[in-house]
Amino acid sequence: FPDRYSEEFRKLLDRVPPFSFAAVERTLDEELGAARARIVELTPAPMAAASIAQVHAAVLDDGSEVVVKIQRPGIGELAAADVALLRFIARSRANAVAVIDDFAANLVEELDFGNEAARMREFNDVMRRMGTKDVAAPVVYDELSGPRVLTMERFSGWRLDDTDGILGSPYDGKERLRHGIRAWFQTLILRGFFHGDVHAGNFLLLHDGRIGYLDFGIVGVFDDGQKKNVLEYVLGFQQRDFVRVARSMIAMGTVDDAERIDVARFAADLEVAYAPLLDPTEGFKMRDMLPDLMRVAQKHSMRMPRDLVLVTKQLVYLDRYSRALGGHEMNVLTDQALSNLIMQDMLAAMFA
Repeated sequence: FPDRYSEEFRKLLDRVPPFSFAAVERTLDEELGAARARIVELTPAPMAAASIAQVHAAVLDDGSEVVVKIQRPGIGELAAADVALLRFIARSRANAVAVIDDFAANLVEELDFGNEAARMREFNDVMRRMGTKDVAAPVVYDELSGPRVLTMERFSGWRLDDTDGILGSPYDGKERLRHGIRAWFQTLILRGFFHGDVHAGNFLLLHDGRIGYLDFGIVGVFDDGQKKNVLEYVLGFQQRDFVRVARSMIAMGTVDDAERIDVARFAADLEVAYAPLLDPTEGFKMRDMLPDLMRVAQKHSMRMPRDLVLVTKQLVYLDRYSRALGGHEMNVLTDQALSNLIMQDMLAAMFA
């Protein structure tokens, strides 16, 4: 998008005008009933206000500090109207309709906070099973949560893009980041899902030294067969083995005629397209890669499944933090120490 569009879209992350505190309290009463009394302090000014919900700091009757995520009133009806309009505009183009249907399905899922709560519990369960004690999602308070309200443990720390703050902390930022990225892979390896929105506001170095993941409204999910292929995709990157990358993408059904494709030529074209992502000396932006990737897609009749696009986007985010904290020698796709940890986890999961 042009810069002026991008700047406006960026405001939807956490700078949307907040809705009223009266609407916040009304939603809490409707969703929580008698359990609402457990929230003894609720800060009227939101900590952040985004397109779907806003977040308020609160204190419970036992003194626990929490945050409460409250859904924007009427957002479900508004989203349904927007999707209907998009379908009307796109009705003459089958591919566009399919994209909108996928968007609508994911939006419906994101508007039920029960799904997000379940993902946070599953993330923490994976951390327990993998023996990872220094990475966590917030603990969810089930009795104070519902489809439109999510009450969770409050995390406090440094955003992963706060390089100065992290380097000035008592922790080894590079080592902490490596553990956080390893945890992202652990959920993919063990359960076939991954956090699909690791922008810096959702990925923190906590004041107690742990890495914290926030906001599980967007996740990617692969079945067992696709999980194996996407791990091959990532490992192919790490080893700069683009034949391996190409074969994994073919196995995921990204090309129309898999039997006739020239794997060597496809791999060579992918290597050129993905070169900016692997450059150890330059900061990377997705827009640097898209023109070449679009040419490869057209040449080989390739399409990128939504969750594979999500994986690649997260790798871009993680790579950005790696370069900021680790300098040119640390690239999330080529860091040998991280690769070794991921391989250990893959072997552990095979015998779990």
